[in-house]
Amino acid sequence: MPESVHQPERKPYHTPHITPLPGSSPAKCELRSVIRFLNAKNNSPVEIHCQLVEVYGEKCMDIKNVRKWCREFNEGRINVHDEQRSGRPSLPESTVARIDEMMRANRRITLEEIEDGLNGDCSHFSVHKIVSETLGYRKVSARWVDKWLKEAAGEWYNTGITKQD
Repeated sequence: MPESVHQPERKPYHTPHITPLPGSSPAKCELRSVIRFLNAKNNSPVEIHCQLVEVYGEKCMDIKNVRKWCREFNEGRINVHDEQRSGRPSLPESTVARIDEMMRANRRITLEEIEDGLNGDCSHFSVHKIVSETLGYRKVSARWVDKWLKEAAGEWYNTGITKQD
């Protein structure tokens, strides 16, 4: 009888476990470059996402965004960087200066009066933000005063304002 040769059992092929790259999360353009490359090789978005998760970890990019970028590249996009956006409009310094002039002219002015005086250049929220954060005013006894003004032991410091009961 011939001796039987012992052969090891064949296991189904699987990809070896790759530990995610150490360090911070990858740049968006790096992930998009990988998506663009794999999409050009006709990999499906699901396959691309699986490979991204395998290499970069669970928090790299969700499947929804992988599909979106595959669609963008299929429609002819070649740039992997973000498009230039306008962002939130900022208020010009002239508006801040006008508000400051109004505040100095009348310390009892209301935000609504300032808003009306600007003829619709600023919203109520923006006027409040400029007055309280940018210019540093706060309301004390129906009068706008600087935030550095402190009350200590019943006396007002750094101004000629006397406290009214």
